[in-house]
Amino acid sequence: MVSASINPPGGYVTLRAEQDLLLVVTACSVDYYPTNGGICTEIHVEVTSTR
Repeated sequence: MVSASINPPGGYVTLRAEQDLLLVVTACSVDYYPTNGGICTEIHVEVTSTR
């Protein structure tokens, strides 16, 4: 089940990986769930290293 985000438009989340990972990002899941008002919008993804 996918629920609508509580993050406001323009908001962000920060995630920290504690081991190597494979990251897959989707801008929107409106094909399967009616999230984001049924409209896909742009996203910006930034991956940084702290090593």
